[in-house]
Parts: sequence; C-alpha cells; structure tokens
Amino acid sequence: MLSRKYSTKEGEEEPEARHIPKVAYDIHPQKRMVELLNEWGLPTHGDRNALIRRHSRWVVLYNANVDRAPENRWTLDRLRTELRKAEEAEQKTRKEVVEDPIAYQKSNKAEFAKLTEAARPRKLANPVQAKSSSEGAPSTSEPVQPQADARACSIVSAKDHAS
Repeated sequence: MLSRKYSTKEGEEEPEARHIPKVAYDIHPQKRMVELLNEWGLPTHGDRNALIRRHSRWVVLYNANVDRAPENRWTLDRLRTELRKAEEAEQKTRKEVVEDPIAYQKSNKAEFAKLTEAARPRKLANPVQAKSSSEGAPSTSEPVQPQADARACSIVSAKDHAS
C-alpha cells in the first residue's frame, strides 16, 4: 500500500496521491484499527475509541492535503505533527471525570464556600445596576404613542375637504 502514498521529502509528490476512503469502524476489530494506523506510521497507543478518533482525524487531514494544489501540499511528517498537536490540544481541554462525587464535594468544600462568598456581593450588586440602567429608558408599562406624520395628516384632511 505504500505505492499510493506520496513521498515525505519536500517537493516530491507522486502524481497519483489519492484520497483515503472512509472506514466503517464498527465492523473492524481493534487489531485492524492498529493495522490501519501502522499503515500510515501513526501512533497505536490508546483504547479503541482513541484509535478510531486518531484514524478518522488522519483521514480528514490527509484527504484535505490531497485536495491542495501539489505545490502547497504538506509532507506526511508535517501531517503527523499536526495530528499529534491536535491530540495534545484535545487532551488539555478534556474534563476530569469525578469517580466519587460525594468524596469530591467533601474534599473541595472550602473551595465551594469561598466561591459562594465571592459570588454573593455580585448577586446583590446586579439588581441595583439593572434598576439604575432602566431609569433613562422609557417605562415599558406605559404604551408609547406613535407621532403622526404632519404631511400625512394634511393630505388626509385635504382629501376630506375636497369632497
């Protein structure tokens, strides 16, 4: 399968660089997922979901690169670097899963109390600010009367008098 890949050297591409077809991941065992990643020299660590996520992201990166003009295509090494950077960024943004919420609440009780106390002054300050900002605006309880256009009134009255 190496024949369908283009060279990793700068400026040397095979003219037949083709898209990688999408894979139905549900029908392949984990062993096949590892083979798909090895085929492109990608990391094979992680659980099945990580392997699927890595390969599907690789397919998108690679196919997007094939769609570029040949002189603007990235090398496979650069694509692998971009994949690694994307995985690292995703790991930084993942939320930590709390196994025992009761123990977590007990261990962070002081922090929760501190945050609650910090939020109370802001909560009390907000209604005062909202009331003072609405003083300059017209009251919503009184309907606003539209002002008639003087020209329109004179036209209507002229028609009334003409008949």
